[in-house]
Amino acid sequence: MAANGANEALGKAHVPYGSDGSGLYSAATLGCFRVIQEAKPMILDALSELPLKFYQGCVRIADYGTADGGTSMPLLGDLIDTIKRNHPSTEVEVSYEDQPTNDFKSLFFFVQGLKAIENVEPYLKRHSGVFVTASGTGFYEQCFPSNSIHLGMSFTAMHWLRRKPCNITTGLHMTQAEGNELAAFAKQAEEVSEAGHACTNEGALSGSS
Repeated sequence: MAANGANEALGKAHVPYGSDGSGLYSAATLGCFRVIQEAKPMILDALSELPLKFYQGCVRIADYGTADGGTSMPLLGDLIDTIKRNHPSTEVEVSYEDQPTNDFKSLFFFVQGLKAIENVEPYLKRHSGVFVTASGTGFYEQCFPSNSIHLGMSFTAMHWLRRKPCNITTGLHMTQAEGNELAAFAKQAEEVSEAGHACTNEGALSGSS
């Protein structure tokens, strides 16, 4: 199958930034680090509200729309540090999700410490009993088993809608839309929000920015 045909068949919305394994997305998106850092208190509060029963086995955290995984590593490290400090025997599984054509190679390079992010120590190097998995199924479909995720989060994913309501004539991104075009995107985002925020577990929590 030709490259373009393969992209269409996989539902590819945009090309991941940089070649597989290059880690260029995190290197070029300082803004995402800042967004996630601002959300840190909210996510830590959500973690503190997890029922105690979840800590008796393995706490499972999902990062939806992760890209190459670099931008969320500092926050995930803080979450794992908190879990291990309060519940040393609890295992942690970090499940990353993105489109099937995502740069998962860079993600695993980062978490395994094979590629460095400045001032970020890979959390796998700090703790035992921490495991990493990835799903190439988009988050508009079920991408993890039922009742398996305890804490889910997604950052700077406002451009991922179930469908494109119209073309944007005033820029390249939905944040640059104006007038009727902006209203069409806002309406579609509202429909997505109403349909898409079901928890995956009783008592489970989710956060997004």
